[in-house]
Amino acid sequence: MLHSREPQRSSVEELWTKLASNIREILHNNIEISTFAESYYLGYMLMCCLRPQGPLLYNGVRDLLVENLDRLAKEIIFPVVPSRLESDLMKRRREDEGILEAVYTAWSDYTDNVKKSVAT
Repeated sequence: MLHSREPQRSSVEELWTKLASNIREILHNNIEISTFAESYYLGYMLMCCLRPQGPLLYNGVRDLLVENLDRLAKEIIFPVVPSRLESDLMKRRREDEGILEAVYTAWSDYTDNVKKSVAT
C-alpha cells in the first residue's frame, strides 16, 4: 500500500514544480500560448485527478504572487525611495511623484501579466 502512494506523491510534486515554473514565466512576461494550455492542464490535474490538491495549489499560487510582487518592489519601487527625508519641498514632491510612478509601474506590470494570462 505504501508503494502505491509514492508515485502519486511524486507526481503531485512534479506537476506542482512544472506549474510553478510556468506561473513564474507568465509573471516575468515570458508568455507563450503553450504555457497557458499546459498550466491549465497541470492545475486541472492537481485539482481533480491526483487526489484534490486544493490547498497546495491555493497556497502555492498565493506564494508565487507574493514572490512576484516582492520582486517588482525590489526592482522598481525600492530604488526610487530616497534614503533620507529631503527638506526642500519641491525636491520632496518630485521624490514622492517618483515613488508613485514606480508603484504604478510595478502594479501595471503585475496586472498586465495577470490579464494576459486570463485572456489567453
